[in-house]
Amino acid sequence: MEEKNQKLLILAKERVAFRSHFITFAVVNLFLWMLWLLIDNNSEPWPILVTGGWGIAIVSHYFKAYKKRDWIEQEYIKLLEEEDEKAYWEQKLYRHNEK
Repeated sequence: MEEKNQKLLILAKERVAFRSHFITFAVVNLFLWMLWLLIDNNSEPWPILVTGGWGIAIVSHYFKAYKKRDWIEQEYIKLLEEEDEKAYWEQKLYRHNEK
């Protein structure tokens, strides 16, 4: 039980870190876009470089915090089902041979 609680604590920390990262991303990018609009909106939209690069990091952080565990659990369940099916058929074949 302690190991499960430890995993949940780590997951909770990852999710809180993501939220903090996302808020920082939103505030800084909003500021940069406002700055571009107010000062030199006739030039190329240079904030797109920051938003794009940092956006990739945000998406990566999101998947680490929210989706990685789901993928691992889904794969684990799939492997368990494959093992159960394999054991079922092996058992059925052995029973068939005994008759």
